[in-house]
Amino acid sequence: MVFSASHISRSSNSHRNRQAVHPSGPELSAALLKNMVWARDCDEFTLGELAALGRVVALTQGESVIARGRKTDQLGLVLSGILKLSATCCKGSRHIAGYMRAGDLFNQLPVFDGGGSAYDYDAKTDLAIAYFDRSSIFQLMGRDANFSLVMARSLCARARRHHRDLIKVCLLPLRERCALSIIELAEQFGISTTDAATPSFRLAQQALADMVGCSRPILNKELKALEKLGFIAIANCNITITDLPGLGAVACRHHL
Repeated sequence: MVFSASHISRSSNSHRNRQAVHPSGPELSAALLKNMVWARDCDEFTLGELAALGRVVALTQGESVIARGRKTDQLGLVLSGILKLSATCCKGSRHIAGYMRAGDLFNQLPVFDGGGSAYDYDAKTDLAIAYFDRSSIFQLMGRDANFSLVMARSLCARARRHHRDLIKVCLLPLRERCALSIIELAEQFGISTTDAATPSFRLAQQALADMVGCSRPILNKELKALEKLGFIAIANCNITITDLPGLGAVACRHHL
């Protein structure tokens, strides 16, 4: 996973008042939305309305998008860059729940149930986000049944992800958690090498340790064990899957 994004101008602290995205960044349009997987079933009117009603803001690497527990009426859509989801306990331990990329929707839970955000959302890289007011989303859902289905599917996908993560953290042993996290990251952000069957990504070991739920030295030991077994290859922060079926067997993925 190579975290990168084109330069986006710095914005203010409030997500409601941030400046418009830099001209070199993505421009919100019906054509852009149509290329996103979740929007393929929406009609042209809905996409046009979303493009007109959306408000694009820019953040720089490290900025907070929304804090855990904070309420918002803004549905978010990542246009470019990488968004990190995490949670930190009162003792300072952090768990990285995952990453989002261009085309991913977030803030569904606070928008639909009025509660707070389940995670801290931060810009892993320079980031461009489109925001849509709750009232606009509800109006479009009333007009377009397919858009309502899209929103329902996005909530179901989020629920399934939380269910899978809960099982992974609570039930799987460390090596299985490590293998599964590597596969999931490679699928989401993997960059094909000369062999299409050997996806590769780049991520600091501390970040991967925060996802798996262990210390960096313990993670390093597990990575070396997986490398010795021939399932992965490690070079600095680069991880390449060299035996996907073998790594998948370690991950017990069929049980999730």
